[in-house]
Amino acid sequence: MANRQSPIANCQFPKLADLLGERYTESPFERSFYRRDLASVPAFLASLLGRTTPQAVTRPRNTEEVAAVVRYAAAHRLPITPRAAATTVYWNAVPVRGGLVMDLNGLRGLVSLDEEHLTATVLPATRWQELDQALQRRGYALLSYPTSAPAATVGGWVSMEGHGIGSLKYKGLEQQLVSLEVVLPDAQVITATADSDPPLAWFVGAEGTLGIVTRVELTIRRWPKAAGRHLVAFPDLAALQGAILSLAASSPTPYYLHFTDATYLRLLRQAGFTSPVSPLALGGELPLLAVVYEGESEEVMAGAQRVHDISAAWGGEELGTDLAEAEWQERFSALRLKRAGPTLLGAESWLPVANLAAY
Repeated sequence: MANRQSPIANCQFPKLADLLGERYTESPFERSFYRRDLASVPAFLASLLGRTTPQAVTRPRNTEEVAAVVRYAAAHRLPITPRAAATTVYWNAVPVRGGLVMDLNGLRGLVSLDEEHLTATVLPATRWQELDQALQRRGYALLSYPTSAPAATVGGWVSMEGHGIGSLKYKGLEQQLVSLEVVLPDAQVITATADSDPPLAWFVGAEGTLGIVTRVELTIRRWPKAAGRHLVAFPDLAALQGAILSLAASSPTPYYLHFTDATYLRLLRQAGFTSPVSPLALGGELPLLAVVYEGESEEVMAGAQRVHDISAAWGGEELGTDLAEAEWQERFSALRLKRAGPTLLGAESWLPVANLAAY
């Protein structure tokens, strides 16, 4: 990170410049890249959100340097905004009072793999897809990962909390975590677990406000021996809802369930993408449910029978395996419909599946 426009002798925070060298900058050009995340925020609204350009950017490369920057910021009452990929649309990786942005992309990679206890220790700026590929090469896999896995980081999803692909079977990310190394606001470095004080749960979903995560230990699994992917079209959302509730409550538990409604499919088509169409649709789009099973061969075969039986009970029509596979390959591309036109702000809604059709 070049610092040509801010020699150490003239910079605002010379001790940080001495500590980090070229990994500290006050360059207006470089600081400008940290003013936003992926949200499409209009200029008039962005101006109301505060001082979004940081005074300086730091790029520590280990826990000790993170702690040193935090200690300096605490002594000088400087706000810190931790940031890595900034793939969210909520501005929680964007400063609103200037201060320092701590770019954590220097803390990246798989640290260790415990094959006996099935855990992996990883640095926070590691991308989920990058981690999954590293585990695959060793015969292991993640329990779950976000739909933004190609870009989203491990530390980011810890800080945001969440459920993603695989969470139906393996629960939320918090339940998969073993420990977190965290730098607290006073620069103390702790290892947080479910039973520590403060506990791991405090930092999951805290969006970096209670401490900066510098290392993550999480549970993994052996690479599944088999996988079954299904795509079912239903006559309406009420039928799709009934099938979801039945499948989620059945055994074996699906690894992944994902629905798309007719509106989404119509927008997808308007954006220039093709969408699976059932013969029942008579040229239109019907609600679709993607169902995935992973595990032992017997489990996957039993899952296929459950999909067949439950789909028939709710008037669904199973589409071809080629369409099911295509839908699975697009699991990271939910936002491609943005090509159809601009959107202002992202939003996330949580509701019981029993209310899905009414919603």
